[in-house]
Amino acid sequence: MNLVQCYHPDFSGGIGDFLRGACYLQKIATQQGWKFYLDWQHHPIGRYISNGDVDLPDYNKSQVLDFEMLALSMQEDIPMKIRYDTIIKRICDNVDSNSDQTIAVSSFHLPDLYEKHPL
Repeated sequence: MNLVQCYHPDFSGGIGDFLRGACYLQKIATQQGWKFYLDWQHHPIGRYISNGDVDLPDYNKSQVLDFEMLALSMQEDIPMKIRYDTIIKRICDNVDSNSDQTIAVSSFHLPDLYEKHPL
């Protein structure tokens, strides 16, 4: 299973937000036994940052799971932390860790952020 944190044109955050989400997603990927990738190609900084010799798995740019948009589409009375945790849990529960599947996501979620600054 491949998990790609990708910066896409509709991402509402900045580089710091992107990296914050990447740190958490890397942790999840490691726990699940998934391969983790960062994709900068859809951000101007991608002209200056290279993935070296690592080839990114193919994914459809129009099918990126934007965690922010998914979270905002959930019931408003549910705290944001729980919305994001639900998204992660659904992904973890519905993929085969041994598959060649690639899931491309865009997230700035970091659980500790919500514990320190609840929304």
